Amino acid sequence: MASTRTPYHVAEAFVRGEPAQAGAFVSHGDTIYSYALKLAHRHNGEIEIDASEPAPSVTTARHMNALKLTLGLGKLRAGERFRNDF
Repeated sequence: MASTRTPYHVAEAFVRGEPAQAGAFVSHGDTIYSYALKLAHRHNGEIEIDASEPAPSVTTARHMNALKLTLGLGKLRAGERFRNDF
């Protein structure tokens, strides 16, 4: 998996279903993690959020912010699902 430059690249790669990594922020294409915390995954053509804010650390907060901005969300809430129409 190629290392990318910023958390925004990782979030964008996840939305496209591609693997990417920036430090401890990792997209496997179908799941996205900050360290060992799963932030979101794909399920039946939808993206489902797995982690809610507030984040457990400053770095994870940065990762969550990149994901929510890429997805156009105001806040991450576990259990939310939406179609991947990006």
